Amino acid sequence: MSEFEAAPGVTVTVEQNAVVVTLPSGVNIDRQAARAINQEFMHTIRSEDITGALTILEPGVSLSNPGFKHVEDAAVAGYSLGVQRWAVVTDNFSDADSFPDHVIGIETGVFETKQAALNWLARES
Repeated sequence: MSEFEAAPGVTVTVEQNAVVVTLPSGVNIDRQAARAINQEFMHTIRSEDITGALTILEPGVSLSNPGFKHVEDAAVAGYSLGVQRWAVVTDNFSDADSFPDHVIGIETGVFETKQAALNWLARES
């Protein structure tokens, strides 16, 4: 498994046919960082057999974080390249209800653990 640090502390990896983007506690995703993360995300989708996206929000990172909008933009762009599902792992379920069930044709899910998210991403539609 290769790992790319797209912005300080933000990693992009591939696991089980999914692009995994990890957003660490205290992350601040500005426009430049978002561009680097999204470029690596798209490069990975183009160069691997990817069908899913997984975003891991480490403790303290919320779905309402302004930088999360950039993550959503990348997932939507990934749809045109075959991303069918997008899972988010978070410990903050208070704002998980606001996360949509679908984003521009992509089925979405919110999970408590990385393994649960990967299992969901791997299952047949």
